[in-house]
Amino acid sequence: MKKIIVAVMMAVAALNAAGQNVSGENADTTQTQRKWYSRIDIAAGGGLQSLQYNPANGDQTPGAGWNAEVGYKYFFKNGVGIGTGIGVAYYTAQSKYTKMDAMAMYDSENSMDYEMRTYYNGVKEKQGMYQIEVPIGAYYKTADKKGWAFQCGGGLKFGFPVYGKYEYTSGNIETTAYYEETGVEYKNLPQHGLLSKNTDGESDVDFSAFNVGLFVDLGATYKLTDMLGLYMGGYANFGFIDIGGDKEKGVYRGILGTDGRGSVNTLSAGVKIGLNINVE
Repeated sequence: MKKIIVAVMMAVAALNAAGQNVSGENADTTQTQRKWYSRIDIAAGGGLQSLQYNPANGDQTPGAGWNAEVGYKYFFKNGVGIGTGIGVAYYTAQSKYTKMDAMAMYDSENSMDYEMRTYYNGVKEKQGMYQIEVPIGAYYKTADKKGWAFQCGGGLKFGFPVYGKYEYTSGNIETTAYYEETGVEYKNLPQHGLLSKNTDGESDVDFSAFNVGLFVDLGATYKLTDMLGLYMGGYANFGFIDIGGDKEKGVYRGILGTDGRGSVNTLSAGVKIGLNINVE
């Protein structure tokens, strides 16, 4: 009896394995022959995610960040497809600058004009921005071969900045009063607001409400099941609209809020990993 049970179990296992192989082959054939199919993608990645700008009185260093996205793609029989989605991305950058701002003032006690000067000495600042992103693109996917399929795509990516901030990381800010008539510059008088202090703290940054860029994706999917695939690939994106907020001359609100920072654009390039869910 034990031998019979063992033999039956082995036979069932063999038939089950054979059925799975046939089912897999039929699934590959069906996916290749059917006129269309759609897919839901869930992915996250990171790498270069930078706010690009050119400060007039310092240097800018690109930053790293991350992104996450849920997408929908519709593929035709020939492997060509279209797709869209929604995601969120975090962009950063750092800057170091040395500058002097001056504001004309009047000393009523001594009936003299003077300049209130603010020196930014080696001030380092870090900026960050969160952006909602909606890509619309065209794609091409090869047929599955030994479980692998390659994919490329590109198009437009619409962005909606939702929050930004800057943070001092090091440096010194000094305030002085310069009287041109006497040629004297007063400093280190805290009782008159003339002092030197190390930079610290953080504050919000204003960005425009809309961004548009070009994106490119390139990667491969490994078939886990008939319905599920593992995606690995790279991406690049460049925003060609200036998303910098209002600038005020002579007023410091972070480097991105001054008149000396030029245009602000987003730039990203990195790797991502995710899941592809085939939908009939």
